[in-house]
Amino acid sequence: MTQRGIIGDLDQIDLPMVNNDPQLLEEEQRKARFSKTKEFKELKDQIDRKIEFYSAYLPGGVSYEALLAVKDFEEIGKMTVLSSTIIGEFRQLIQTYETANEAVKEAAKNG
Repeated sequence: MTQRGIIGDLDQIDLPMVNNDPQLLEEEQRKARFSKTKEFKELKDQIDRKIEFYSAYLPGGVSYEALLAVKDFEEIGKMTVLSSTIIGEFRQLIQTYETANEAVKEAAKNG
């Protein structure tokens, strides 16, 4: 150990950096405005239905039960990973727009 921490750990004392890029704030503001529109709500409903589908069925519309019946566990494993990835991407997309409002409010509060 050194005075700064573990040998090779040079980032230990670095302070967090705040990105005050005006273009980034403008992008967040556009996302926040879009997240309040009728179109976003319709898109979110469609994505929620897709998440529901991929929670019950594997890509291609095959149910988990159908693959369990033929005991194709390797295929179930591959498709489950794929379904989880798709669901995660959809959730991240929605979260990006839903959290934009919070980011804009926080930026306004902090000046």
